[in-house]
Amino acid sequence: MTGQELFAKRLSELIKESGKGITEIARDIGIYHSCISQLLSLKRTPQLDALCLLSDYFNCTIDYLVGKTDY
Repeated sequence: MTGQELFAKRLSELIKESGKGITEIARDIGIYHSCISQLLSLKRTPQLDALCLLSDYFNCTIDYLVGKTDY
């Protein structure tokens, strides 16, 4: 599994665990719904600004999101 695939898998799991939809999460963190959709479908590589927003929102580290650690 590539790093981008692992990122998409972990992001998907965090979204499911949150019980919120992509639209709500995107609105909460101030990015477009399509950005999250493209990250999940591997059509976009995660950029540092999106990683920071997502890690803050889901209360995890960027290293976890990109697969460098398991916590």
